[in-house]
Amino acid sequence: KGNPKKISPDDLCGHSVAVQTGTAQETAAQQKSKACTKAGKKPIDLLSYASQSDATTNVAGGKADVLYADSVITGYAIKQTSKLEALGNITDASMFGVVTAKNDGGLSKAIQAATQKLIDDGTMKKLLTSWGTEDGLIETSKVNPES
Repeated sequence: KGNPKKISPDDLCGHSVAVQTGTAQETAAQQKSKACTKAGKKPIDLLSYASQSDATTNVAGGKADVLYADSVITGYAIKQTSKLEALGNITDASMFGVVTAKNDGGLSKAIQAATQKLIDDGTMKKLLTSWGTEDGLIETSKVNPES
């Protein structure tokens, strides 16, 4: 906590970065490491863990400099321990959703309406805040939103 190594999220070259194996963040970190090498800098010391909790624990314990994960994961991890803090802003944000069959008999519309009610009455914000993920709050729930 406190970023004693003055790490910039824009330059992770030469730092140890913990990721969960098989995630988009692992792939992105590998690409960033190659860019470091091309720029004549030290590559990222990529530490891949089978579980997200292992990656998080190793950063909190000082074995890795940075946890590279999606904002829901990092928000929750920060909420759970006083040893972590966000480094920079959310980048490459993706929306999450619920998937149903096309012929779901109205289930998708019911889920959309229930979700919108939770947004409108403030319950969704309270839920997200309790998990440390309030940055992911949307204003409108939609069925088949455009990308």
